[in-house]
Amino acid sequence: MVINLNQKKNLEKIGEALLILHDLTRSEGIRLLSTGNIINLATLNDSKIINRVYQYVVENFHEKIELSTAADIAHMQKAAFCRYFKRKTKKRFMEVVNETRIVHAQKLLAETDKSALEIAFECGYESSSYFYRQFKLFSKLSPLAYRNQIKETSDLNRGPDTLKTELQT
Repeated sequence: MVINLNQKKNLEKIGEALLILHDLTRSEGIRLLSTGNIINLATLNDSKIINRVYQYVVENFHEKIELSTAADIAHMQKAAFCRYFKRKTKKRFMEVVNETRIVHAQKLLAETDKSALEIAFECGYESSSYFYRQFKLFSKLSPLAYRNQIKETSDLNRGPDTLKTELQT
């Protein structure tokens, strides 16, 4: 039957292929030999949900982020969303929010001269003490120590000749 398929024209091939598939579904004693290329649709759907939630976080981390909004994006109740998110990402939702904010804060500390307080508010933190706590938890350094370490590292990478020239001007 399969050999005969190669000799058919386009629509006839499709018709024959459907007949073969139909016959296979009716056959008894057939077993699956490999599942290697079968896409897990549940995993694909989970990825879409998590990606939409991540997109919400990335686009809105500088503002107040509501758990209820993230749950709505996932079409879940808040408690169910928290369990689901933790199971899929191995992190709590607010951990992901804080990590996103702190990574942006690190970038701003390295690239600007803004104060840590300005950066805290720019990254969506409403409390400077909470920002400092989260920054230290994530970076193992305070914001000021992080900035100083970045400056020292960049000074070392420029070399002594570049520093002499900058100091003389």
